[in-house]
Order: sequence, then C-alpha cells, then structure tokens
Amino acid sequence: MNTVLFCRRPSEVRVRIPTHDPFTVMAATANKSKNYDRDGTVVDVKLFKAIGLFQILSAGGRWHRTALQIGLCTYFGSIILNVACLYLASNDFQRLTYLSLLIIIAAMYALKAYVLLVNADRLWAVLDLARYAFTSCGQRDPSRLSRCRTALSTLLHALVVINYGAAVVWLVSPFFVQDKRLSVTHLDRDVKEYRIGIFNLWVPMSNAAYNSPVGWSLVYAYEAFILFFNCTVWSLFDCYLLTACFSLNAQFHTLTAGYAALGWRSPLRDTTDTPRHGDDRYRDLISLIKDNQQIVKKHDDFHHAVQVVVILQIANCSVTGVLAIFFIALMFMSGWSLMSPLVLKIIGTYVVVEIQLGIYCYAFSYVEIAKSAVNFGLYSSNWTEMNLKFKKTILTAMNMNICHKRITKLTPTTVINLELICRVIKTSYSIVSLLLNTTVEKTIK
Repeated sequence: MNTVLFCRRPSEVRVRIPTHDPFTVMAATANKSKNYDRDGTVVDVKLFKAIGLFQILSAGGRWHRTALQIGLCTYFGSIILNVACLYLASNDFQRLTYLSLLIIIAAMYALKAYVLLVNADRLWAVLDLARYAFTSCGQRDPSRLSRCRTALSTLLHALVVINYGAAVVWLVSPFFVQDKRLSVTHLDRDVKEYRIGIFNLWVPMSNAAYNSPVGWSLVYAYEAFILFFNCTVWSLFDCYLLTACFSLNAQFHTLTAGYAALGWRSPLRDTTDTPRHGDDRYRDLISLIKDNQQIVKKHDDFHHAVQVVVILQIANCSVTGVLAIFFIALMFMSGWSLMSPLVLKIIGTYVVVEIQLGIYCYAFSYVEIAKSAVNFGLYSSNWTEMNLKFKKTILTAMNMNICHKRITKLTPTTVINLELICRVIKTSYSIVSLLLNTTVEKTIK
C-alpha cells in the first residue's frame, strides 16, 4: 500500500523529487519534430528561447551564460565608476540625485543578473512544476494549467513589448534634443554644458571631447549597451518570476479541485462499473498528498532563490518612484514642457517602475491566494462519509499545510501583496511633497 511520511514541520517532509531536467522531454520533442506539444507545459518556450532565458537556465547554455557574465562584469564596472564620481557632483544637487537614481536602478539589474547566473540550476529545476505531468492531479485535469498558459503567454508578451518599447524611447530621445545642453556644476563650482545622451553618465572625458561627434558617439554606444543590458535582464528575470508564480497558482488550484472532488465522484482508478471501495479513495488521497508535498517543495525552492531580489526590488521601486516624481515636478517647475523628450523619458521610467512594483506584488499575492485555498479543498471533500483512517489522514494533510507558512515579506510585519502598492504610492507622494518644499525654500533663500 502506498504510504507517505508526515512531519510536524514542512521542511522535514520527505518528498520524492523528479530527477530529470524539467525541459528534457520538451527540448527533445522540439528537436525531433515540428509537432511540438505546446500544451505540455505552462512555460512559453518560444518566448523563453527568443529572449535567451531558456539557454541561460539550461545545462547546455554555456555560451549564453558566458555572455551574460561578461556583460555583468562590464556593467558592474560602470556602476563602480559612477559611484566613485558621486563626490564630483556634490555641488550639483540635481546631478547628484539623478546619478543616485541611475545607480540604484543599475544595482538592482546587476543583482538580478547575478542571481540568474548563480542559481541557474535551481531556477531551472523549479520550472519542473510548470509541466502538466508534474503532479498526478495536473495530468488528469490540465484545464486550469491550460488556461494559465494562455493568460501567462499574453502577459509576458505584453511585458516584453512594454520593456523594449520604453527602451526605444530612451534610445532615440537624444536625437530630438540635439540643440539642448545639460548644465553640470563640477566640484570646483565650474559650470559646463554637455550634449544630452541616453543617460548622461559620468565618463573620463573633457568637455570638448565629450561634445565632439566622435566622443559623443562613443558615449552613446556605451550607454546603449547599458540600456540593452537593463532591458535584457529585466525581461529575463521578470518573465521567469511570473512564470513560476502563475505555475504555482495553477498547480495549487488544481490540487484544491482534486481534494474537493474526493468522495463525490468515482475513484481515479475506477474505470469500470465495479463497486467502489474506500481503499481506492484512500489511495487517491495519498496520491494528492504526494502532489501537495511536491508543489510545496518547489514553492520553497523558488522562495529561497528569489526572496532577496524580490524584497530589494520592491524597496528599489519605492525609492526610484519617489525620485522620478521629484524630477518630473522639478523640471516642470523649471520651465520644461511635460511633452519634452527628457521629461517623457523620466515619465516612462516612472511607469515602468510602477509596472514592476505591480507585477511583484500581484504575482506573490496570486500564489498566496491559491495556497491558502488548499485546506478549503480538503474540507470540501466528502470526508464525513469516510472511515476513521481517511479522516485522520485528512487532518494530517491539513496540519501539514497549516505548518507551511512560507510567505514573502518586505518587513517582519509587511506582507508583499496588492495592498502594498497603495501604501508605497501614498508614502511616495508624501516624500515628494517634502522634497519639493525643501527645494523651493532653498531656491528662495
């Protein structure tokens, strides 16, 4: 008879973990024929391959990982250079704030790239839960997973389009403001004017060399690389995170439906008109509990891999949102038009940051809602008509789910959910109001 080990703590639960790579079957099928079974997984494999995520996470993607490592080293060197140059902008508050904003954003992208490289094997294994056949209940009833795939694919494509669309705006904006210059106050209080670029990062060039056609072209190419790296890493990490969260949600909902159907319909192994036995239903319950353990194990692995990034990303979005609004208001008060390319760039940055904040809060709230409904599915089964052994096993399964309290929190008391978005936006506007009042008072004096 099938048995399963229950423990008080979820971390002690023994789980049978599939030993095969999550995409072994998918990749082999795709290579052998064009009739690739697209309904076998929630993952949008075509999109993952198009953006390079499939190759980076897979064991055979050595060249893609090497390219990402080289890009990360170059990118990190740029961050260090601009951090060291914050001192040179100490007499220019706007320049100092602007560089700080860029450094904060860049550090977040560097961390995401680092996590993708270091935890590639673990992240790859977590995606095993996206397969319909990962659990017995998902294999029998893949309807929820199928609907999840459709919605997820649409969302990911929209996310990538918005990402690279915003990048195009930043990329072409310098060509629409060629007649304008950026005034920078140096450490010796000498004011210099520079031609506006993509980011206007600090580079070791004189004013004349920077403004020359050749010098500006080199700086433009350097900043275009920074922009491309940002877009690539954002697409890679956020597409992965959304896929994992949507897969967890779908698997938990499928599990809940399987629990709720226990005792109300024929046992899963009963394909004839023979009398139904309680042992068959008990075996079905054990099978679902094993599915439950596998899903919880993948949930914990995913949580350990991305927890730090998620917490820092939300903090990063909060700070970036405040600084972006502050810059928009400051430029408007200085006489800039809201339709000017530079203001539109910062507005676009604010929109992208808020989208990221919404994605992270929604995704983790989406998982928690589904996970909290599992015990309701157990209670909805026809347990009252079952024997004592079945009832005790139901209670044990409930206790196992209650003990699993893995929730991503921003602080010990702040859970990452949709409510957090409103709190962050409200706090941001209060801080912006304070910054603007302080700036106006200094200007008047």
